[in-house]
Amino acid sequence: MPIAYSKTWDGYAFKSHAVYATAHDAASATAVANLSDASILGQEYRASDSKFYVFRVGLYFDTSAWGTTPSLVVIRLTLYKQAACDTEFDITLVSGDDLGATGIVLADYGDLLNDTVALANVIDSSIVPVNASAVETGSFITVSLLLNTAGLAKVNPTGITQFALRSSRDINSLAPTALLPWERAEVCMVEIDVVNRRPLIHSGIYPTDPTTRVTSLIHRYDRGVYNLEMLFGEVTADFGIPNTDTIVKKAYEPKKAEPPLTPPSPPPPMLTPHQLDPEREIRILPPPPPLTPHQINPEREISDGVWVLNEFGGWEWTGSGAPNRPPPW
Repeated sequence: MPIAYSKTWDGYAFKSHAVYATAHDAASATAVANLSDASILGQEYRASDSKFYVFRVGLYFDTSAWGTTPSLVVIRLTLYKQAACDTEFDITLVSGDDLGATGIVLADYGDLLNDTVALANVIDSSIVPVNASAVETGSFITVSLLLNTAGLAKVNPTGITQFALRSSRDINSLAPTALLPWERAEVCMVEIDVVNRRPLIHSGIYPTDPTTRVTSLIHRYDRGVYNLEMLFGEVTADFGIPNTDTIVKKAYEPKKAEPPLTPPSPPPPMLTPHQLDPEREIRILPPPPPLTPHQINPEREISDGVWVLNEFGGWEWTGSGAPNRPPPW
């Protein structure tokens, strides 16, 4: 797909003055910076010199090899803050037709004053992380601006494409509200030095139908890889691996072994009548005596005798013949 990093003469222009309106509406900048590591975007008040500062950024892309303008064009930016914003703002892409041909110049500051129409989706500065040291070693975020119809018309497929960045509060002439020493009240940084983090313009090949509902594009940087997210109205489609640096990671915990299965316990033995009713009287009866010969054979001769309890606890007839009386039980 067509792709182009920004030119090395990207930079910013700023104006400072004790009166905000004078700084904001000036025709010429106080100074420009084309060779710094990052461009400053936004506004601030510096108590050190009691002046308001307004920063506007110029972007240049060599799109001369494209030939034609794609139907979908995205500009990628890498952003960070040197300090938290006292007042957040929208990062707004506007026309850069008035910029100097080979880099931003002092007069470009005033020329950008009437460039107020957003040519892509705006980015809320509240999502930009604070990185007080350097973008190469700290936190930053990579976002994408999807050009609208007016933005596509500004692409020059046979030459240099120029855009500018302005703060929404700069566009609306709203002065910084925080008057603390050196506080960057409404400022973020646009990385322009490191090659793979410089502003980038490219066309994407995405499904035709869903692109009509695209509301925002976000690039996320993860270990040297840029991942693209497209927001389709209320539906979010993630075209890359999530940025795991923003996910809270828990310490590794080894999986606990499953406890061994315990066989079911055997049912308890049945209770005896005494266990069921401990007050119940327990009597042990001797076994009944064996049948007498007469009981076995009633025709047998009956003899006199007596029933006695033998040494084994059984009943015994002392007569020689059949008992002449029944046993005593």
